[in-house]
Amino acid sequence: MVNGTDDPFMAWQPTTAGFPFSWSLDNLELPFNSPPVFDLSSTSHSPIRVSNVTRSIDRVDPHSQAACQDHGATEPHRASPRRYLEAENICGGYTKPCGIFPDVEPDDLQVAEAEMFGHISLVPAAAVKGLHKFYLTQQTGRSMTPIPKCVLRAFLELYFEHFDRQFPCIHPSRVEDPSLSWILLLATTAVGSHYSEMTAAAAYNTILCDLLARAVESAFLRSLKADISLMQSTFLLHVIWMFSGSGRDKVLVQHKRGSLAAMCWDLLGQVDPPQDSDATSLGLEQIWEAWLAEEETIRLVTSVRALESLDSVFLDTPLISSLRTLPRRLPSSESLWRCRNTAEWQSTRQELGKFRHTTAGDSRSQPILQTGDFGLKILHLELFTDQKSLARHIKASQAMKVSFATSLGFPTPTPTQTSISQVRPSAESRGASHPLLETLPEHPAFSMFTDMLYEPPRQSDTILEVLAILHHVSLETLHSATGWQATKEQMFRAKSRFRDFFQNDGIQARRCLLHAARIFRVTRGSRLGACYDVFSVMIAMGFIYCYIELCTETPHTEKTSGHQRVPLVRLDQLESRVAVDNWINNGADSLLHLTGVGLLSGPDACVRFLRDIEKSLLSQIAWAGICRAFAGSFAQLRRGETPTRPSTDHI
Repeated sequence: MVNGTDDPFMAWQPTTAGFPFSWSLDNLELPFNSPPVFDLSSTSHSPIRVSNVTRSIDRVDPHSQAACQDHGATEPHRASPRRYLEAENICGGYTKPCGIFPDVEPDDLQVAEAEMFGHISLVPAAAVKGLHKFYLTQQTGRSMTPIPKCVLRAFLELYFEHFDRQFPCIHPSRVEDPSLSWILLLATTAVGSHYSEMTAAAAYNTILCDLLARAVESAFLRSLKADISLMQSTFLLHVIWMFSGSGRDKVLVQHKRGSLAAMCWDLLGQVDPPQDSDATSLGLEQIWEAWLAEEETIRLVTSVRALESLDSVFLDTPLISSLRTLPRRLPSSESLWRCRNTAEWQSTRQELGKFRHTTAGDSRSQPILQTGDFGLKILHLELFTDQKSLARHIKASQAMKVSFATSLGFPTPTPTQTSISQVRPSAESRGASHPLLETLPEHPAFSMFTDMLYEPPRQSDTILEVLAILHHVSLETLHSATGWQATKEQMFRAKSRFRDFFQNDGIQARRCLLHAARIFRVTRGSRLGACYDVFSVMIAMGFIYCYIELCTETPHTEKTSGHQRVPLVRLDQLESRVAVDNWINNGADSLLHLTGVGLLSGPDACVRFLRDIEKSLLSQIAWAGICRAFAGSFAQLRRGETPTRPSTDHI
């Protein structure tokens, strides 16, 4: 089925299905004995029509059957078309039994032991029992083997080791609390299973995500109260849906997002931090608990908004939640958040107080100290999405006025007659500017965009690198220039804008190219990346691909006279401030090199570059489904095909 000479990596059968990119896994024929993609589309009481296919809730889910067949289920335990759940255990549209946890192999137990990182000292027995009890209700009454505790704990450890830094909204001490909600335990382990290297990890992941969707649906059917554990679990389910690679899951998260935003507003209204006047009447333990409850709420609401902002950044979708759902402050510093008990928290507060006193005149340290890495990332993300919303509103307003004027026979208004004048002239190619965002990189407290060129983010987060690129080149330009759902005319215009950007603003263009190379370096060397890293790779791929195709000349020796050699710059290896500044300011004629790709010039440079990205994505362990889907689309681009059209090579 796979042509080894033409496409040595994977069989790919993408579908556009009305979505902006071809990364949907709905019609993907997965190689490498991958587990089938779990379908969570039938979660409502009525049939859902997606991609012109109506999936009735009474129809057997083929993914659930395949999961039972592929992951060690015996014949009597398989879900058959006639085996429905009992009425009291039906969760919305989930009328069929869920999959069955596979038998654990000795090798997997050893891997689970290796995946213990010491974040959690114990897993509350009551929560484990509650999870297993719910699992049994989603079967057909027979006794099933529960998920082993060591595997459950390994997934929980992986959550805090690899995922928590992306959205730090659940405090580790909450997970160790004897009153831990079993739904929250299920949600954290479902996310953590994306990072496991166990052989059966994919099977566990499929069933845990299925159970989580059922549990959240069941909880909302029984209670609409804004309980923070339920909201945290719902948020993690939305993360799973958004980065599953399935177009149907993308519809679900868009459909459910409004209700979660409304619940965030209700939850913020319940926050009642202790006042200074009450501090004397409360014990230190009570003050710590009150602070932790407030901080968890702030971080949860901030994470919900951040997830929606990421959707806007990477997929150019409008924001749903309003500004009223935002918390009134940014999250506290990471040093305070990482405290595990009252004594440690109090000690850290005192140390921070001393530091604030000694750095009272340092405007650079104060905001960073108060917000931490997560808060600064959220601030940049929020300002960027606000900029996009402003530009979208101005564009829509201008179009409306033109339309109304034409219909009523009035003269067509010129751009100067509308609020478009508030946006800088280069808005079409570089995006509308927000005054605060424009001055942010120069502010001593928020110098990340410039300092990243010399001191990359400590946690190798790709979001800030992406924002630095999209601040100068719009997402539409990058996508159209590489052929993502664009006509030939749109591709030509986008390529012209990109070429003009390099010719007329070479210094900023080289800065963006360096940010793209940093994304390439971080993601290429990691198999357990962030859930949104694959989208960051797409941004970096688009920029570097356009540079190779439009801004390089072959041979480079024509640029020099005599025997002078063209300077070679290993773009992803630039680290010193002197080297970075020298290339940005004087590197227009340099020859660029990327590790694993080679020189970014020559007739086969684009092919070599895309082939290396494919290999990197196919080797990913975390969020492997969407990584494989993107790799398939990149393979189409490598072969010279339009990446949004289905490939016929493997049909």
